[in-house]
Amino acid sequence: MAGGRGKRLILDFEKPILIINGRTMIERIIDELRRSDLDGIYVCTTKDTPLTERLVSHSYGEKVKVINTAGLGYIEDMRECAKRAVLKEPFIYISADLPLINSRMINYIISFYESREEDALSVFLKREVYAKYDIETEMVLHYKGEEIVPVGINIIDGGRIEEEQEECKLILDIPELAFNINRIADYERLVDFLKDDLYVWGDVEGVV
Repeated sequence: MAGGRGKRLILDFEKPILIINGRTMIERIIDELRRSDLDGIYVCTTKDTPLTERLVSHSYGEKVKVINTAGLGYIEDMRECAKRAVLKEPFIYISADLPLINSRMINYIISFYESREEDALSVFLKREVYAKYDIETEMVLHYKGEEIVPVGINIIDGGRIEEEQEECKLILDIPELAFNINRIADYERLVDFLKDDLYVWGDVEGVV
């Protein structure tokens, strides 16, 4: 999902092409998706991200399909993209704001989903992970005595995309996924995280 311009970052360019350690966020994510067990990759863009669309098309060609949507909202654009791509099976959709996601995380999430009977899955982090790195959170849910935060990674059944789907929650303890780049402060903390050589694979904990 790469349709947001990133107004809160106060950039004069599109957020998905923000460079992290020499590579744009969108390229970092796509490269990890390609290393994962996924069969196909679609990048959802809008009128606000023409340079992102051009970059993806130029860098990946037919290996990654770009679908330009109406830009009506995150969920609305995801549904439009899924319909136009004719996705009738379960699929994962990921925010382009997560530059430290990697193929091992993606494969773990898929494996956990496949072990469940629910139609949908949402990924969360424990609130304490964000607090440890002094990262601001916008939405905090209370679940089974814990505070959890949605990450921006979901799986739903494409064949029932207009229906309400029973959802399971996967609660992780992975610092890398806390770095959702929405503000300048998020970017600065990410730079510090990488500079301090703290970039390691975190512990994984699944909670129903």
